[in-house]
Amino acid sequence: MHGNSVSSPPLNTFIVRVWRDTDSSGGDWHGYIYHVQSGERIALADERDLLNFLRRWMPRVSARTTPDKPTCLDDLSPHKETD
Repeated sequence: MHGNSVSSPPLNTFIVRVWRDTDSSGGDWHGYIYHVQSGERIALADERDLLNFLRRWMPRVSARTTPDKPTCLDDLSPHKETD
């Protein structure tokens, strides 16, 4: 569609790697996220680190958000475990 005046949102590509440390008694989770366009990579301590990193690169979207289909990372909440 050449010549279309509608602009596309900026492209952001991420690589996320998460693994479990089977050598430790607790089986700790580890991970990192890599932003392809900038080359920036950070270690992930928990899901908040992941969401905070994504929020930095993704534009805020407020239109057409529904409870079953959030369109903004602010609509996502970290998983809370119950006791």
